[in-house]
Amino acid sequence: MRNMKEYLDIQQRINLAIIKKFETEKIDFAFPTQTVFVEKVS
Repeated sequence: MRNMKEYLDIQQRINLAIIKKFETEKIDFAFPTQTVFVEKVS
């Protein structure tokens, strides 16, 4: 279990460093969206 905790800690540090760098460079992440059009049938 120690290896998994170490792996997750490293992964978290990497992800936070990426986010921090993006913020420093003023780069936004894409926000996934979906539009659904509903047609009313009479």
